[in-house]
Amino acid sequence: MVRWVAGILLLLAAAGLAYAYLGEDALRAELDRLWPAVSADQQRQAAINSAATALRVLSAPNVAAGTDTATIQAIVFDEVKTKGVTKLTLATDRQLLQLTADFDVTLRPEDLPSDSDKRSLVAALTPHVAGHLDVAVSMRRWLKNRCGLASLEDV
Repeated sequence: MVRWVAGILLLLAAAGLAYAYLGEDALRAELDRLWPAVSADQQRQAAINSAATALRVLSAPNVAAGTDTATIQAIVFDEVKTKGVTKLTLATDRQLLQLTADFDVTLRPEDLPSDSDKRSLVAALTPHVAGHLDVAVSMRRWLKNRCGLASLEDV
């Protein structure tokens, strides 16, 4: 009898692992549909093109500033650690700024707007969210807004 129960549990566990490994994750599929993945080379090339366009648009820049990523990381982490960010890493890879953050948050009713009808639900359930976020950023959008470019097709 014990062998049968152990066998069934093992079979169910194997089926669950196979489904998780081989099955389609609906959330991931929807996110990939809305925001298709962009390779680092594509982002890097867009950043290079953006910088070249900015140099053509700017006739005489009047201010320049720079800092290292460790300083930026220290300043930003101080600002976001109260929001549930447990680890923050900034790195540069040629023309890209890569941000990696780990977070662990338990939502409270105070996190919602005061007129929200979901406050009692959050108080009852106390949702806990933990995860990892990777973001790579280039200067493309900034160039469009600051340099007055009509479209990003030229960038």
